[in-house]
Order: sequence, then C-alpha cells, then structure tokens
Amino acid sequence: MRSRDIKEKAVRVTLTTMAGSSLLALAGIVIFLFMEGLPLFSEYPFLNFLFGHLWYPTEEPGLFGIFPLLVASLAVTVLSSLLAVPMGVLTAVYLTEIAHPNVRRIIKPFVELLAALPSVVLGFLGMVVLAPFLQDYLDAATGLNLLNASLVLALMSVPTICSVSEDALFGVPRDLREASLALGATRWQTTVRVVIPAALSGIGTAVMLGMSRAIGETMVVLMVAGGAGIIPTPPLYPGRPQAARIAAEKAGIIKPHTPVVIGEMGYTEVAQVFIDKAKSVEAPLVFAERYMSNFVAERTAKGWLFKADNYSGFPGELKGPAQDKNARTVLTAVEVLLETGYTIPREAVCKGFESVIALTGLMGRWQQLQSSPRIICDIAHNAHGLRYVAEQLLSEDYNRLHLVFGMANDKDVDAVLALMPKNGRYYFTRASVERAMDERMLYEKAAAYGLEGFAYPSVSDAIRAAKENADEHDLIFIGGSSFIVADTLSLFI
Repeated sequence: MRSRDIKEKAVRVTLTTMAGSSLLALAGIVIFLFMEGLPLFSEYPFLNFLFGHLWYPTEEPGLFGIFPLLVASLAVTVLSSLLAVPMGVLTAVYLTEIAHPNVRRIIKPFVELLAALPSVVLGFLGMVVLAPFLQDYLDAATGLNLLNASLVLALMSVPTICSVSEDALFGVPRDLREASLALGATRWQTTVRVVIPAALSGIGTAVMLGMSRAIGETMVVLMVAGGAGIIPTPPLYPGRPQAARIAAEKAGIIKPHTPVVIGEMGYTEVAQVFIDKAKSVEAPLVFAERYMSNFVAERTAKGWLFKADNYSGFPGELKGPAQDKNARTVLTAVEVLLETGYTIPREAVCKGFESVIALTGLMGRWQQLQSSPRIICDIAHNAHGLRYVAEQLLSEDYNRLHLVFGMANDKDVDAVLALMPKNGRYYFTRASVERAMDERMLYEKAAAYGLEGFAYPSVSDAIRAAKENADEHDLIFIGGSSFIVADTLSLFI
C-alpha cells in the first residue's frame, strides 16, 4: 500500500509539473512580448498606436497605427466563424445522428484529410481559384480580399470543429436518446433538444479550437487577404490582418534568386549596397531608371497620365509630386514579373493605377482633405521628398498659401527649411509624439530662412487657425512630418 501511494504521488507531481510548465511557457511568451514592445510607448503615444490609421514602420519617423490591422483581424475571424461554425457543427450532427455507418466511414476520412492540407496549399487555391471567381462574378476590384481570406480560413477550421464536435456528440449517453424517444419525441427533436444541449460544452471547445487556428493563421491571410493596411468596410475590399502584417515584416527585403526592382539609383554608394547584397544572394537586380527608358509621364489638370511600351496611355489616381517615378517603378516591376512567367493583364495594371487608394489604403500622398478652402496633406518628411512638394506648391493655382508645418527633431531641419516656399504663411506646430520638434524652436529656425508665421502647440490648433485665415480660393498645405499628417487624418477621417 505504501509503494502504491508513492507511485500515485509521483504521478501526481509529474502531471502537475508538466501542466505548470506549459503555463510558465505561456507566461514567459507574454512577458517577453511586453518587455520588447513597451519601450515603443516611451516615444510613441499608446492611443496613436491603438487607434492610428497609418502603419509605416520603415518611415523615419515611423508610424505605428494598428487600428486597421485589428479591424481586419476581427473582420476575417468573424466572417470565417459565420461560415465555419454552422458547417462544422452540422456536419458533426449528420455524421453522428443521421448518416448510415457505411456513409460515415466514407465521409469521416475525407473530413480529417482536409485538416491535413498545408495552409500554403489552401492559400494557393485561394489565389488561383477563388480570387479570379470573386473578381469576375462578384465584380470585386481585386480577388485578393477579406472575403477570399474568410472562405479559405473557414475551410481550414471546419475539420477541427467537425472532429471535436463529433467526439462530444458521441459522448452523450445512449440512455438520454432512448429516454427522449420513449417519451414520444421525434429523432430530430431528440437531436436538437437533448443531444446537442448535452454536448454543448464539447461543441464550444470545438468552436474555440477552430477559431484559434483561424485568428492565428499567417500564410493564408498573407497570400489572399490583399495586404492593404486599411479598414476594410465591404468584405470585397482588401485588408491586412495582424498575423499577416507580422509575417510580412519578418519576410526580409532581398531574398535569394528573387528579382529586385529599385526605383531610383540615388547616391552611387547607396546603389552599390543594393548591388552587392543582390549579388551575394544571386538575386537579379533591376533599376527602373535604366529599364523603363520609353516611359513618359504627363501632368494634366486631372492628375498624371502615363505612357510606356505596351501601354498607350492611362491615368493615375495619385496626383502628388514624384508619382511619375513611382509609376515607372511599378511598371518595371510588372514587366519583370511577366518575364519570370507571371500572367498579369495589362488592363488590370491600368485599373490598379486608377484605383490605387481604394485597393491599397495609401493615404497622405498629396491627399486632398477639403475643397473649399482646398486642404492638401503629404507625408514627405525629408529634404529629398519635400523638394518635390515645394516644386508642386509653386505650380498650384491659389490666391494665398497657408502651410501647417512641423518636423521630427532628428531630421536635417536646415536643409528642409531652405527648400520651402517663402510666399506662404506658416503655422508651425508639433505632432503628438516625443520625437516631434518643438514648435517654438522650429519657428525660430524658420525665421532665419525668411519663413514667416506663428507657432501653435498642437496640429488641431494650427489647422483651425489656418482655416480661419483662409478664404475659398486659398490653399492650405499640411506636412513636414508623417506624424503631422497622422494627427491631421484623425481630424478629417
């Protein structure tokens, strides 16, 4: 008896230790994530992180608005749940309560085999089968959208929900079924009012397990959700769930044997860095400036008009400066993909340029926020980008120019101020982040370059003052920093 007690105690301690180890591992993961992530909030406001609409982590300074990613994650989980839960539970009910044993033996292996399909295979089917169907028959702007991701995730979740629910239904005692039938209930009434309620806790576990796979899936949403960091209002619009964003950020830049397209060569030493890196991993490198030699970009009253080999002429939705260089880079990338064997219809390329904002959620690129007076914002934040903005401002038609302007304190402020137009009235301000330059300091520096105006403690105060001083024929420009534009968009959108 003593030996038996020792064995039971040893087993109890072993099981308790194993269970505690799993909890400790989970706690360690949570603690590690918090330790690595919390330092961000010393420089970036938590509310901007949680409710911000712009995610540009590679910008300088970076923008980390996670709200569209959370909404897209929630949307794709809810949509897939609405499809997968009824399908999985009802399939389990059919297999346990209705199907003949011979039919069950045939269907059950196929359901379990579906659970063994790799997510990359299902993602590929979503790209080559579902995406063209949604685009052709539902008139979606792109077949890679949240509905596509939800359908594929539902297909992935059904086997898990079905298998666990089936086990729960089989676990209901036979006596309950026989008692219900003996009282005169039909087989359907017995299933709905006796069997399913008795197995409800097991079915709930099945739903949680199935949806946990859906909400944590990265490969499928990365392949078929569209990858746009926007709030997806209709399901046929693209989005980027948080899992896909994490996977994309970890993917790297230049990969072995993968073609790389560089828009502008820039400085020779910078170009050489790309050349050396591409050579080291045997990745073909293409500079758009050299590749697309017959590219022509023309400014019109409605925006840009682009022409190139195989393209007779098509408009671009983005109207800001430097979009000619961006368009040339995109067309070069398309041609490189065509050379490697991809099939990309020319009309799809043109449609993408015409609807780039709706398809990608790109915001803050010479974006008009109001028409009277005209208010335009742009996220250019260094001398290279603001040079094009300054040229664009000089070419615009307006009565008076008002500039709501702020910068980050780690930028070459003198180089930027030397480029800015002197014929406008400035409203110097600072964004709601620690890295923003003090508005009084910016005001004093700008005075040395002949830029006149006043300092305001917040972006909203500066915009309010500019709108009060502007008439319907004036132009209000907002920019100088990505953070300034992020604060601005939260006031208009």
